[in-house]
Amino acid sequence: MTSPHSIVRFVGLDPRAFFAPLPAPPDAADATVALWAGIGPADLDEQREAVRAEIGDTVDEVLSDPRLAAAAHSLPIRTGQRVVVLGDSISAEAGSWADLLAEVLHRLRPGATLLNWSLAGRTTAETVAALAPVVAHRPDWVITMIGTNDVRRHGVGSGVRMASSSAIAHARDALRERLHTETAAQLITLTPPPINPATVAANRSTGVWWELADIAEAVEAALVDDPTAIDVHATVSTGPDFWGADGIHPTRTGQRAILTAVLDGFRRPRWPGPPVS
Repeated sequence: MTSPHSIVRFVGLDPRAFFAPLPAPPDAADATVALWAGIGPADLDEQREAVRAEIGDTVDEVLSDPRLAAAAHSLPIRTGQRVVVLGDSISAEAGSWADLLAEVLHRLRPGATLLNWSLAGRTTAETVAALAPVVAHRPDWVITMIGTNDVRRHGVGSGVRMASSSAIAHARDALRERLHTETAAQLITLTPPPINPATVAANRSTGVWWELADIAEAVEAALVDDPTAIDVHATVSTGPDFWGADGIHPTRTGQRAILTAVLDGFRRPRWPGPPVS
């Protein structure tokens, strides 16, 4: 049985992206999450506050490291700017690296906001089709970590992949074209993080699985599309405690490691002008 805590994490702290594809009024989102989790509104608030406290503790740890604190302070995102994150469940879950980055911005860039428009299971092509609210948000920055589900396979025996190499390239082209044409945002590409090699066989037996070579292909597609991408896959620090039981989704430790890779990646010289305070 899925616990209320797991459901709250799965939906994320801001349920707008989760419910956007569904024919449900926006003001019904919290009540629906509470009903699904089998808890009342007060308990839902308590679950979310517990995650927010965890986020705060993790960011405290990050900013207590002088190197990471310097990287955070040098972020080129300015006070008052709007950031949107596009991704899948790795970014969508409550307590993700995106939530951690939002807390960093809250502390260091007053007035800057982060809208996490990520959704579990989402492919690049599906992201292209879900951009209308992002365009309406008028973001200054769009950060993407997408591609893991492009190479997701289905079927214990068949192993059909969600998207071919050419389809992935086309979807990435379309995503970039829409964002460049319909927004004035600076686009930052993050490569997908690695998966745990030890869980590939077990995941295949469930009928939903990933191959290491496919993940490498998704990473390469991101780097070909954007040679200035932050290569999280290559630079993130992994270990036994990086992944949860499925070997796909990061733990709290893994999400912190992704944030670290993102902060370090932002320090690479690519944007004009000095660091902004």
